[in-house]
Amino acid sequence: MFSKALDADQSGLPLKPGVASRWEFGSGRLAAHEDLDPSMPDHRVIAEALDLSLADPEVVLITGDTLARVMAKRVGVKVRAVPESWLLPPETDSRDKRIRDLEQKISALEKNTPTMEVSAEQEGVPIKDATFSFTFYRQPSDAEVEELMAKVCARYPLEEPINPDLVILPKLALGMSRKIPTVRDYEKYRDVAYPKWQARIRKYLKEVPHLWSLERRVSSLRLRLQNTGAVPADGLLFEYEIYGGGRLLPDDKEDRGKLLHVKGPPRPPKAPAIDEFDPLWPDGYRVSTHPGFDPSVLAGVRSSRDPYTLYEREHPKEPATRHSFECEEFRHGTGVALDVFLLLPIGEQSDGKLVCRLSARNMRPMEWSVGIAHRAEGIDPLKRLNELVAPQRLTLRLS
Repeated sequence: MFSKALDADQSGLPLKPGVASRWEFGSGRLAAHEDLDPSMPDHRVIAEALDLSLADPEVVLITGDTLARVMAKRVGVKVRAVPESWLLPPETDSRDKRIRDLEQKISALEKNTPTMEVSAEQEGVPIKDATFSFTFYRQPSDAEVEELMAKVCARYPLEEPINPDLVILPKLALGMSRKIPTVRDYEKYRDVAYPKWQARIRKYLKEVPHLWSLERRVSSLRLRLQNTGAVPADGLLFEYEIYGGGRLLPDDKEDRGKLLHVKGPPRPPKAPAIDEFDPLWPDGYRVSTHPGFDPSVLAGVRSSRDPYTLYEREHPKEPATRHSFECEEFRHGTGVALDVFLLLPIGEQSDGKLVCRLSARNMRPMEWSVGIAHRAEGIDPLKRLNELVAPQRLTLRLS
């Protein structure tokens, strides 16, 4: 607007078509006032308005500068704030342009990349943190174990040696032989086998409360993995890792069952006894694998895979801290649910988290986590241990 006025060598052009307001270049004449400092640009503007107002009392200074309005009133110039309808949006600078360009690029990338989302559920309810509770058997003290050992040994005492001279031996069948135990055989049973069994029983009684608690410590939650973007995730790698002392159990139900199965106590050894055997097969029958079969040839063989399905990268059979999955092409608009089986730490409480990580060839890696905590109570194992070593007998009385 100023440039056009200069080119036309005129001023006093209308501000707006059809509006009686006009503008003109300033005269540059400044009215002197003791409160105005000509060295300050704002004061020079006010001084020129003051000069105009001396000739025309209806002159008004329009400004959005609060301090300039205060000073203008002080020196006797009428003031009016700039109407909001006059205000224009701020001019864009080079930074705004770069930001706009980046936003456009990001928008374009989002249209050509997958958008992966992870969420967690507990019993069908979406959660951000999971808290579990259970009871566990505390470990018995050494004194309690020794009391239990006395009951076990009373139930399965050391057997006495057999005196073959006092035993009436039946006549051998045709072709059979008889082996009579020696003093050395009995000493091996008394001094080696029986003490070794006692040591195994003692260890078992200390550890079995912990094994009984395994199933109580198992909890689960469900992870949902979805691709809400516009394109598939190319070569998706998805893994979750537990922190805080817990472990991840195998996804396979049979493998979990094997880990949670509690074996019974070791059986006591038998004292040497008179044995009858056939000399033709003194060690009994033996079954061997056919020498032409090599099970290792099956190792590493993979069946054909659906490129759109999520598969385990490994097949862990033991408790682990991390499980990982892969998919050749995780399609957009689809999702999958994964049940995560947790073996929580033994003890009264724990605080940890399950961290999920995702990456693909056409997306930036991302991470998501859900809190994992537990509160537990220890209970006395002695009642159950006593039932194990000295079960009550059931007597039926017929009338």
